[in-house]
Amino acid sequence: MAVDDPARDESCEDCLGIPLGDAVTDLCGVCNGDNGCVDCAGLPFGSAEIDDCGACNGSVFFNGPHHSPHHQFSHERDDKNKKDERCAKCDEGTAFFRLRWSKDKSRTLVAHELGNGQTFDSFYGYGFPHPLTHNTPGGLGRDDAHVFLFARDPSDPSVSLVALLDNATSTTGGEVVLRATSERMSRKGVIVLLEDDPDDTFAWDSNSASGRFHWTWSGERKGLLKKKHGDHHSRPNDYGDGMVLGPWPKHTDSCLKLKWPEPNDFGVFPNPRGLDRVVVYTWNRARDEFVEIELSHFDFAWGLELCRVCACEGGYDACGVCEGDGRSCQDCSGTCDHVY
Repeated sequence: MAVDDPARDESCEDCLGIPLGDAVTDLCGVCNGDNGCVDCAGLPFGSAEIDDCGACNGSVFFNGPHHSPHHQFSHERDDKNKKDERCAKCDEGTAFFRLRWSKDKSRTLVAHELGNGQTFDSFYGYGFPHPLTHNTPGGLGRDDAHVFLFARDPSDPSVSLVALLDNATSTTGGEVVLRATSERMSRKGVIVLLEDDPDDTFAWDSNSASGRFHWTWSGERKGLLKKKHGDHHSRPNDYGDGMVLGPWPKHTDSCLKLKWPEPNDFGVFPNPRGLDRVVVYTWNRARDEFVEIELSHFDFAWGLELCRVCACEGGYDACGVCEGDGRSCQDCSGTCDHVY
């Protein structure tokens, strides 16, 4: 029987016109569709999205596509998502991070507390007394090392990641490409708070919480710098580089993955050049000092993973170091965590 035959009985046809067929119109009005317009709360053409903790931020949930035309909705959140540890929000006073440098090696870090009136700019000390480089208190940069530490501004209180390249007075030079990616820090306002140097590359996208950074430092005089009045003078030594990235979201499982890729967009090979190690500091609150974490069997290809947590998960040792081994406050030589 023709489709347009007046005698045709359509009561047993599905939306495709097939008698006794099983095709149905979905919630978006599409025959045999896949409900592609439905948001995570079950609303056709809704705007709810999955949030940082994997929970839907819509206020209602649809019970399913085959209910009555009145569509039964639930006005309660999924308790499982509420109780999920990934959704926990750390208190303002906590500043702990889980460092992982291989599949089976990790440790909890404590963020350094900036002093009264100190800012990230003054802590980093860009350009003074050594120009075009970091000048942190106590000289936290290390020869031929990529250095990382967290610092917290008690007046904010926000926590940011400080990255330092080489020593502030090193003359060896180097070049590094660092790639950063995150699944749960997107659209949280994380930005590059300080660039060292401005002529390096800081290709960071806060919406996706991902980017790549390219630093080059010479460790020697870098040619001529044109002055305002047209005369020239030698550019000061460029000893090291780095940046400050933050503020870090307060939710747990706010993780950032760092890698030193080969190959890379800048053709740096090997990557890094001029660096042969990574140094990570934790803060000893009991003694007000930095403690260097020994990264045994560190691999630039695997990189680092840094995740926010709300406590020192493994407890403190006798020296007051989070998850320490008790050696950093002992009088020993060559085997202890180095204290600064």
